[in-house]
Amino acid sequence: MYLKYDNSIMNKVYYRKAIILLILPSMALSSPDFEFTTDQACGTKRLDLPPEVLSTIPVQDQDGTNLCSAYASAQLIDAWRIANNPPVDALTSPIAFGVQYAAVTNQSGINFNPVLEVIGYAKKLDTCSYNVIRDEFNSKKSADFIYELVKNYQDAKNDSSQFEKSAKSILNCVLASGTSNTIDIEKIKKYMNEKTWVQYSNKIIEEICSNHKKSLSFLPGVTELKAHTYKNKTSAMNSFKKNINNRLDQKNAQPIGISYCKKVLKDKESNGVSPAGLLNNSTCNNQVHASVIVGRRLLKYKYGNKIETICQFLVRDSFGSSCNGYDLYEPDSIPMNTGEDRPKICENGQVWVDENSLMMNTSEVFHLKDK
Repeated sequence: MYLKYDNSIMNKVYYRKAIILLILPSMALSSPDFEFTTDQACGTKRLDLPPEVLSTIPVQDQDGTNLCSAYASAQLIDAWRIANNPPVDALTSPIAFGVQYAAVTNQSGINFNPVLEVIGYAKKLDTCSYNVIRDEFNSKKSADFIYELVKNYQDAKNDSSQFEKSAKSILNCVLASGTSNTIDIEKIKKYMNEKTWVQYSNKIIEEICSNHKKSLSFLPGVTELKAHTYKNKTSAMNSFKKNINNRLDQKNAQPIGISYCKKVLKDKESNGVSPAGLLNNSTCNNQVHASVIVGRRLLKYKYGNKIETICQFLVRDSFGSSCNGYDLYEPDSIPMNTGEDRPKICENGQVWVDENSLMMNTSEVFHLKDK
């Protein structure tokens, strides 16, 4: 299933594969265990296309909310629900989920959180319907809605004369959405006495979701692999790839979550995880991110007069379905078969990345356990 690298096969490894070997000399060139997925093992798999599980779950848009962990968690949770606990009448709202998690863990803001912890809390929380709080709420972008909650809370705290005005503004917004018939001005005033804007925002969102909740207590545990627990980065990369491929190849395949350096979506030579397997803003230029892997393909590309192959994973990002900012095609790609279009880099907000480039920028791999 995997091609092991050693110096005797260097003349068989060209360009895209050689990049990995050159920028990880201490972990790849010195290791006889560095592996590439073989062509036979890199069969096409698309969980985002019918009839697979993610074909009914849209590519969502976190906008500027900093809730990538909640968005990745919601995708994993809903895919598992659809496959193992149907029928699913409503998807999970990442906005509600992320704010609720930040509140119950007493965070002072909305920050990047380990997805394992976020999903772990899901079993203790009630999910809010995505139909109620989507990427937009009452015609406002998700980030704008959160910003309005924060601003109203801070205005009321900083200037008591703004208290009544701020409370009425939020009340009108919620009532106009038609999502809650239990909220009133007195409740909002009471919630404005919460210690942080996170606690306040969670109270408002709980009111909005009060009639639209589902229990997630039936969810299984989470399997998580962490790069820093392996003997070296090469071992972690190999283990990550095997785990991902196994999940994609199994019956009722499920998406796989990753914590990674988002820079790799545009730069395959990026190396955002430290040799010790750690991912942080200093190694990743402030692009620490969480997403889900939803597919796999074998890319054919040219190297001089040669035709080479490399396995790629499809990463579903959480910034909507637009491919603005990405090149449309691989610059050196060729059609899989005569008459086909050249393979695209980005499809519907999802990005194809060379397997080892992605693994080199991944610090954690996680997925919900089987039923």
